Amino acid sequence: MLTKRARKLALGRLRPGRRPSLHGGWPIPRAVDRDHADNRLDASTPAQAAALLARAAALTQQREFREAEKLVRLILERHPRHPAALVELGRIAYASGNQRAATDCLRNAIVVEPNNARLHNELGCMLIGLGERAQAFRCLLRAREINPDDPDILSNVGSFHLGEGQVSEAVAAYRRALEIDPDHFKARLNLETALKKAVAPWHFPMMNDTSRNSLYAEAIRRVVPGRTVLDIGTGAGLLAMMAARAGARWVTSCEQAPWIAAKAKEVIAANGLSERIKLVAKHSTNLRIGQDLEERAEVLVAEIFGTSVINELVLPTVTHAHAQLLQPAQGSSRAPRAPAPIWRPARRWRQIFSSVGRRISR
Repeated sequence: MLTKRARKLALGRLRPGRRPSLHGGWPIPRAVDRDHADNRLDASTPAQAAALLARAAALTQQREFREAEKLVRLILERHPRHPAALVELGRIAYASGNQRAATDCLRNAIVVEPNNARLHNELGCMLIGLGERAQAFRCLLRAREINPDDPDILSNVGSFHLGEGQVSEAVAAYRRALEIDPDHFKARLNLETALKKAVAPWHFPMMNDTSRNSLYAEAIRRVVPGRTVLDIGTGAGLLAMMAARAGARWVTSCEQAPWIAAKAKEVIAANGLSERIKLVAKHSTNLRIGQDLEERAEVLVAEIFGTSVINELVLPTVTHAHAQLLQPAQGSSRAPRAPAPIWRPARRWRQIFSSVGRRISR
């Protein structure tokens, strides 16, 4: 004769127990049976605590936070200073949306294991989520101090710098992480993002614009030979190298982005011009005569023009250079007007409008 439970199973009124957990063993079948199951759970030994912690982690991944928390608290009843249990409790709180409680759990774990770099790293990441970036950075730096060769920590330090707009520092951190672990996915992905911010994509078509570069080269050859040159916003060092090859007495070049300046030095060295070009990683308004330049330069070379010619602070930059960094004009030290390679927006817009059947007045 069928039991009452069997009849309900046959009629589909009662669900069977769940499948086994991925971590081994059977999870608690259903809420109605969990009180009895909890009585059989034990965390007396380290092995038992580890097994419960693994089950709690699996439940957290399944978003069964209440049941996961029950298991973790069973461990903490026996071992109040169990660092892994405190961390798991913090993860449960974080996944449940209680970020403040999560950081408290991690801080308690750090009290138990103050030299655990991973704990400082995880707390730093959580604090970033709470917007407490100053404290987060201190945690990340402490994690790096404890374990300077952990690629996860280095990658997180890089991401913090990137969020602060400190691209050079971010690139350095990501590169260090990849030196340690060349397959570190997040570090490689974030490095690409940082490099895109460090070097705007429009640099590449500009560098490969043959007609533009030819006009600059012609103007430089006419004006530069035998004179001293200041190159503002050197980028990859193209115009500085043109000036050196044209016979400039000396060339001082400046670039405000440290990452780009470092690459420009490599390019200049690869072309054998390091002894003829001095590159300074500063904004032109921070250059000093006698320190960065031997003396005031005779010729200014620059390609800091935006698509609207004067929209990249060209006028104040050139005005400052004439007042502070260049010798007073003697006669005409400007390049002839004919080859001046200034992009002409009106002409370009006429080309664009004509391509769609519209006209623009002169």
